[in-house]
Amino acid sequence: PPPPPPPPGQRMHHVVQAVCLQRQVTQCVTWCCVYLVFYTASFFSLYVQLETFRIRSHTFRKTSSSSKPHELPKKRKKRG
Repeated sequence: PPPPPPPPGQRMHHVVQAVCLQRQVTQCVTWCCVYLVFYTASFFSLYVQLETFRIRSHTFRKTSSSSKPHELPKKRKKRG
């Protein structure tokens, strides 16, 4: 014989438990996503700062080393 259906109170309790569990899981996932985004953003900003610093130093060295950058195209034009 099939088992008797549980009383509505018990069923409601199970539903509430499931909803609470789902809420906890969604909250945990949301917090994980928030932390992940936060750490990714901080690391990305740090990386961008380092890259800009590196590019700045590189371009600064380039401009300081090459005194006359306009000579090369003129020579090429004369050759052509």
